[in-house]
Amino acid sequence: MGRFKTPRDSRAIGTNLLLFAITTVMFALMLEIRWTFLYGPGPSGYVIGVFWILYSIYFLAFAFRYADRGFARIGAAVCAISAISFIAALISVFRFNSGIIMFNSLYPLMVEYAIAIPVLMATLFGFYFLKNNFRHARAVAVALFITAIALFFFYQLYIFGYSGIGSDDEMVIAYFSLHYALAGHNPYDFSSAKILFSNGTRYGFTLLTNNTVVGRLDYPALFMFLGAPFYSMFAGTAASVMDHGNSIGYLALLLVSLFLFASFAGKRILGDFRILAPAIVVFMLYSLQIVSFQYPFMVIMLLLMLRFAKSRYLFLILGIAASVQELLWVPVLLAIVYVFSTKGIRDGLKLVAMGAIVFLAINGYFIALGPGTFIAQVFKPLNGNLVPFYFSPGSFLIQEFYPIPLSAYSVFFYLLVAASALITAYSGNRLTILTGMFISYMAIDHSLIVYFLMPVAVMASAIAMGTRFDEKSILKAFLKSHGFESLKFLASTLSALSIIAILALVYFHAQYESNFGLRVISQSMHHYGNSTLYNVSLYDPVGNMGAYVLEYYYTYNSESNVAGLNLTNESYNSYITNSTCKSGCNVSGYTNNNLIRLEKGTDSLHFYVPANASSVECAFYSDRYFYLCPSIYT
Repeated sequence: MGRFKTPRDSRAIGTNLLLFAITTVMFALMLEIRWTFLYGPGPSGYVIGVFWILYSIYFLAFAFRYADRGFARIGAAVCAISAISFIAALISVFRFNSGIIMFNSLYPLMVEYAIAIPVLMATLFGFYFLKNNFRHARAVAVALFITAIALFFFYQLYIFGYSGIGSDDEMVIAYFSLHYALAGHNPYDFSSAKILFSNGTRYGFTLLTNNTVVGRLDYPALFMFLGAPFYSMFAGTAASVMDHGNSIGYLALLLVSLFLFASFAGKRILGDFRILAPAIVVFMLYSLQIVSFQYPFMVIMLLLMLRFAKSRYLFLILGIAASVQELLWVPVLLAIVYVFSTKGIRDGLKLVAMGAIVFLAINGYFIALGPGTFIAQVFKPLNGNLVPFYFSPGSFLIQEFYPIPLSAYSVFFYLLVAASALITAYSGNRLTILTGMFISYMAIDHSLIVYFLMPVAVMASAIAMGTRFDEKSILKAFLKSHGFESLKFLASTLSALSIIAILALVYFHAQYESNFGLRVISQSMHHYGNSTLYNVSLYDPVGNMGAYVLEYYYTYNSESNVAGLNLTNESYNSYITNSTCKSGCNVSGYTNNNLIRLEKGTDSLHFYVPANASSVECAFYSDRYFYLCPSIYT
């Protein structure tokens, strides 16, 4: 592996990584606003969406210029823009809420930082001694490792009461699917929908655009099998086993990720806190965002992917990563492209074949049980049938200004993956495995903060590995030998992809307008006693269309006003609600969703919300379409 050539490189990397860390923290806080307040009523959504595009460009450039002193000027400018954007988004949020919700969501994260950073520091010092020839260095390193592990579990399990963290719908589905598989059945046939219905306030659920919920396993098999060793440590009710098993699993794998981060840090970098300190901060941003053991495991796989990109055993890492969750399919694909570009077609084909064998070894039994079921379930998250409560910022901008069918986002996703693969193949820079993963999520129509921070966190830790990642590319050498200049080739290829994207966008928008085309004509709010009546008039060019409507609101200071869904059907069938109405429908209560049939032309709906509601929004959706009403304030 290459080393930094001069002290000047180290200074430049330290400066650029510091600016990257500050900008990333601001970006993460803006994503936290979107996650906490759904779409963030008011201009915050637009501010964050525009900055997301700028950050994507900066993130890609950082992969190539992180050791360049001149790049610091660009980093400083983006850093300043990020601070202004964050302040603007925060001011917008305080218009309809005091910010108490956001603080309460950040508080556990701050507690985790207080625990994990001292643990990681002890681990880093341990590897510093281990990689240097000090007297008794190994003994000191072992003592520091033992101290880090003991401190981590002592504070987590006993001081902060982290032994029962709860579970979400993904964990419930994985748990019961695992038990169904161990009983000899096909886990992809088992539905946990009734369990989620009857425990909706405890676990939550993921709503689909046909008004059903995700109840069956829709990830590859390793996602459920990861929990087996942790669940086997406990007995009791399913809820108790899940809570404690998830807790121990998360803590164990988070600790492993901290140790990997420290062990991969280069010997020289371990003594250079200009580089190490900002890398630590950014790495923690992701690692402590979500309490689910699958996600730190995914970070572990990305770290291994970057660290061993040139290893003959890379196929094992890729096969395992592809078997965890679809989020990792993009970096797996880009890692394969990287090998094709840097080692050649023969090595690339060998990697694909052996990686496929590993994937089949993990998933083959379940594929054999029902090939159609496995394929349908595993590809379901890519089909655009999730209600897009958390549009990625890029998709939010499209939907606000030029709406398209939900299924169309997959086309733009594939175009961005193709562009990322091209950049990886042409540059031979393995950091583009991470930038391509990040940029591809621009077209996701259902996203969470954790999706964006995963590759960003690994980018920071990759820089701390002390390795140069700009390597020779067979594709670049081949094209150069045939007279193709780098900039012209990339510009022409990316321009072609952009033209395809624009044409697709125009086509899909026309499809949206002719088949759905809803838009708000007017909105108003009137107070009636302890309630507020929210009236919305719509223009429907199609008419007699069955669509679901969802309304949610925010109040100024109540923590309980986090938008969500309430189950209203106690029959535990596949529908949450199935009420129908014509013009002038009255919908009351907090985030109810109802099936309605709108008349062609102008139609109206009336929503009842509490008198202290500060803002109200509504959304209409069907199997293929989604429309978000503009926010209205009291």
